[in-house]
Amino acid sequence: MKKLNKNIQTLHPRVIGAEIKKKLPAGLRKDIHDFSQPDIFIITRIEESAPYIEFPIKLHRRDQFEFLLITEGHAIRTKGLNSYRLNKNSLFFLPPGQITSTEFVSEDCKGYFCMFDAAFFYSFSRENNYLDRFSFFQTEGDPLIALPQESMRDILFLLNKLYNEFMEATVNKQDIAATLIRAVLLEADKYQTIPKEGPPITPAIPVELVRKYKYLLNKYLLSKKSLKEYADLLFVSPNHLNKCVKEVTGKTAGMLIVDMQLLEAKVLLKQTDLTVSQIAGRLGFYDSSYFSRFFKKNAGVTPFTYRKTS
Repeated sequence: MKKLNKNIQTLHPRVIGAEIKKKLPAGLRKDIHDFSQPDIFIITRIEESAPYIEFPIKLHRRDQFEFLLITEGHAIRTKGLNSYRLNKNSLFFLPPGQITSTEFVSEDCKGYFCMFDAAFFYSFSRENNYLDRFSFFQTEGDPLIALPQESMRDILFLLNKLYNEFMEATVNKQDIAATLIRAVLLEADKYQTIPKEGPPITPAIPVELVRKYKYLLNKYLLSKKSLKEYADLLFVSPNHLNKCVKEVTGKTAGMLIVDMQLLEAKVLLKQTDLTVSQIAGRLGFYDSSYFSRFFKKNAGVTPFTYRKTS
């Protein structure tokens, strides 16, 4: 467990995004994609922070846990290859390390956005793997929960209290905030649909097979390159996997591998200093020229041009 940091840096909700460099002290001038300091905790009201953010927010990967609640309007978020529409009374969760983007936020959107890292949460909790218990924080888990109207009063009470703690310099602020986050997660967990446990997925369930396939792509992209490797993990033939993927998504199974490679390449180009050649090698392209042609064919621009664009 990480030792408690008494000087936690938090970011004011009204200075996120485009205005952050103007309004934050010099030492805290971080872009919304660059919360690199440890012990991160932030909660904002969407209606207060969204005007300062330019949407869409492009593909990126963070090291923090995050969740958001929509109380009015709607938003569109992605997790890996999946896109989710968040309507009124929707909760969306994202664990660290996931490739994600915010495709759209309606002008009338209201609610809360919360982000925290493991160092912040576990400085309070003695259970080092506590967050692993929540399926919505698992890579393969469903990140979206539709809350019944009768549950909103309790969720909003907790989030409003959490927001007030964030805004005020109170005694034991970190412990109170971590406790409230824990309470929100437990409340949300009541309404999470838990996937049934059992033997490997059978060929009779195409949608579930494709869901599992996407999860495996996300998990093993850098180590497994062929369709047969993924089919073997799913205990089906490559032909059957391809048929099910085509039926559910309209794409071939191989095209989803390409889509995932492209997502990973875009994030590495934007968020690392790796050379194009190094990125190509990480993704299994041992000829950087071939990788550049692959990227341009699927993204419309060269890796170098994509990296330079804002």
